[in-house]
Amino acid sequence: MKRKISIRQIQAEDKGNYLKLFNSEDFGCVGINSDLKPSIYEEERILTGVIDGTILSTRILVIEDNNEFIGYASISRPSEHSFHIGQFVIRKDKQRKGYGKLLMNEIKEYALAEDCDIKLECISNATTFFEKQGFTNVFSSSYTYPRKKALLRRKATLFPSYDLIRQEKDEKSAQEIKSFQKFLESPLFKEIMKL
Repeated sequence: MKRKISIRQIQAEDKGNYLKLFNSEDFGCVGINSDLKPSIYEEERILTGVIDGTILSTRILVIEDNNEFIGYASISRPSEHSFHIGQFVIRKDKQRKGYGKLLMNEIKEYALAEDCDIKLECISNATTFFEKQGFTNVFSSSYTYPRKKALLRRKATLFPSYDLIRQEKDEKSAQEIKSFQKFLESPLFKEIMKL
């Protein structure tokens, strides 16, 4: 059977397939830690807003093969010259068949037309895929794809992953506890307690 692959903006009739893939165990997503994955209700609210045009800052592209829903990418625009891929999902049974590359090429074309870099956090096992697509690891799990070759030398805006933020908070809390314990053992605290 000849493949008829199409990439297009999401439509109302895609809602069921999108939410089924979003809610599945196969949810191989970029930008969202599985611990922090939004609820399906929140995702449906956002999806409805994108479809009906009330959420203009996000664009969702769908890839199909012979009208079969293969995956999607969710793209937002946090700044004038930057796109951020929040989700990039290809069904597990369709991975390593070229669909991800085709979808990424469409995103790159769109970014080039809009004169934008592409940024994402890759906190899954897809780092090799994104590096093969020309993304550069700029910090921890943050990757960037510059709009122009000359921009490779430019410092990229960082989007730290949720894991990194949580780790930094835990380290700060541990430091605060140690500092307080030292204070409790200090001569100054003992002097205060005598008063």
